[in-house]
Amino acid sequence: MAHHTFIFNPGCWLGEGLITIQGATEQIRFFTKWGIARTASGGLSATQTVELEAVEEHVVTSYNFEDIQEKSFAVLLESDAIGRVIGQGIIEPNTIAWEFHSPLLEGFELYERLANGDYRLHAEYSSTSHYRTVIEGKIWKKSED
Repeated sequence: MAHHTFIFNPGCWLGEGLITIQGATEQIRFFTKWGIARTASGGLSATQTVELEAVEEHVVTSYNFEDIQEKSFAVLLESDAIGRVIGQGIIEPNTIAWEFHSPLLEGFELYERLANGDYRLHAEYSSTSHYRTVIEGKIWKKSED
């Protein structure tokens, strides 16, 4: 874990990328901000805000990372759109990933650490409505101004 700065250390991360929704002809550009803080129980909490290009409303998702071990952790995702979903995460030397399996949502997020300390993001989600969403992007630690 010590080699990963994303998720496991409090701070602010920024990102951008493209979202592709199955059946759509266009990709949607997105921007994201993660605020990460320690919890009283020794875990970490994160608030992810996603802005979609040309859409005024932002999507806010809360994550809680608990039971953090050397190679694994538990993750709780919570949002207005899908409610609460519990998942399992893995930690590898250059990768942090987690997946969710619930009646409403199936999916995973994969963060690959790059040589400069940024992370490449690849995520795929599908819902009960059978829409499949693929997210590709990059996140980086916000500089301390």
